[in-house]
Amino acid sequence: MADAKAPPPKNKGGRPKGSVNRSSREMLELARKSGPTPLEIMLGVARARFKDGQFDSALDAAGKAAPYLHPKLATTQVTGVGGGPLSFYDLSKMKDMSDDELANLARLAEKLAATGSNPGGDSEEEGGEGSGESS
Repeated sequence: MADAKAPPPKNKGGRPKGSVNRSSREMLELARKSGPTPLEIMLGVARARFKDGQFDSALDAAGKAAPYLHPKLATTQVTGVGGGPLSFYDLSKMKDMSDDELANLARLAEKLAATGSNPGGDSEEEGGEGSGESS
């Protein structure tokens, strides 16, 4: 029991994610004291031109400011087994199946659910088919 080691603690040290270091904080403070920031200018131009009815010009200024205010959404690619196309099954054909065939299908589905398997053979935790991994 003396050789047993506790798992290492989760990373609790260091600067929190997203916090500003001292030199960045000083640079921001200097920028604030020296006048409006470029973002403030872009937003001011967009608002002034919008108010004056210059919508195309306002849209241009707002478009230049937008990346600093609104993050781009990540693209999510959903693929099938091995990065291939998704597999689809036409469930409407089940109405033509006999009761025995439906019972066999139900037993197979229960077995697959109990093992955590999917048609691709990967478990969901490993990023199997339809897991919605980001790329």
